[in-house]
Amino acid sequence: MAPSPRDQPPMRPRTRLGFGLLVVGCAVILVSSGAFDAMTANRTADLATTTDDNALLGVEYPNGRNVTMDATGGNSICFWRYCYYSEELFRLTDGTANGNLSLVSSSYRLESGGNPSLWYGPSESQSASSIATVSAGIRCRRSQGGGPRRQVWGQRWLEMDAVVSDGNTTIELTRRIELTCLPE
Repeated sequence: MAPSPRDQPPMRPRTRLGFGLLVVGCAVILVSSGAFDAMTANRTADLATTTDDNALLGVEYPNGRNVTMDATGGNSICFWRYCYYSEELFRLTDGTANGNLSLVSSSYRLESGGNPSLWYGPSESQSASSIATVSAGIRCRRSQGGGPRRQVWGQRWLEMDAVVSDGNTTIELTRRIELTCLPE
């Protein structure tokens, strides 16, 4: 006959401890990964920013952020299918304490398709008051067909990516302007 549970000897304390740790260990593994399952934190921060012309790398827009080409303004040469303009677009200035920033690289992207288009540049020139002045030749399309040719409306953006450095500090910058051909 099989012994009844009352007839078995009591469990030793060491066996009880081992069995208890085994149960707790299995529960921990099955219930949680050991990391936070979920956490919520609300934090606020006040970050001070500055305008482009007061930053370490200042950006000025000699003709504004929307450069308009007006054929009636006297600063264009209109010939056959286009009116041609030469415009300053961006001016980069050094706002660092040591004043040693220099242009490392730059690239430009003109919104695809349409009017206006570039006929030269953009290109950079350096002066005593700026790291680089970016200029470009912009052309606006003129009407086709019978009658006098007139400049037609068009708008596209031009984006500049620039990297400047003084050897210790490197600054990357992306800025965009609008180029607008006004109709005659």
